[in-house]
Amino acid sequence: MKLKILYVTGALTWRGGEQQLINLFWPLQHKGHEQMILCARGSVVENYCRQHNIRYVTYKKSGGLNFAAPLLLKKLCTLHKIDILYLNDPDAHTMGYVASFLGLTTPTILTRKKVLPVRNSFFTIKKYNAAFIRYIICVSTAVKEILSERVVDTSKLVVIHEGIEPPDEKSIPPFELPAHITQKNFDALLGYRSEEHTSELQSRTVIS
Repeated sequence: MKLKILYVTGALTWRGGEQQLINLFWPLQHKGHEQMILCARGSVVENYCRQHNIRYVTYKKSGGLNFAAPLLLKKLCTLHKIDILYLNDPDAHTMGYVASFLGLTTPTILTRKKVLPVRNSFFTIKKYNAAFIRYIICVSTAVKEILSERVVDTSKLVVIHEGIEPPDEKSIPPFELPAHITQKNFDALLGYRSEEHTSELQSRTVIS
């Protein structure tokens, strides 16, 4: 079955999340699925799409509450009869949530990458428990554990470790932490005892 997939990203620059989106896009494109990307105008993602002949639509990113972008998102889903909506970052998540009040019902997949507590606010909790979200992809068990404190239906939480193109192991130089970086530094930054997740981080595998 060929699917129509719409990816949404609000990033202006190119970081890990944008690379993961593209890593997902190309294999599905080669399988014949019909795909499109909705990205911020003037972003690096827009430039990438233009250079690689990827179907894309841009929206004007602005501060504060913006109804134009959610309206555009709903219009695209309706016009192109999108089967799956993929929200790649917090800006895309907010856009999708606002669009749901405007009639968006497209089955949606949300990704969560940050190992940080979810804000305990009414709006944020409602966003993560929105009915239109079918699954939330967590890039690690640690992320899932954090989200499970806010998401009521935890069956929506699915762990899929991020994948990267594996380099030649011989080309990877040995890496050692500077002497002043200690376990305590990591614990303070992450807000939990990080050694329980060390083996998980070390054993991430490529998603095929």
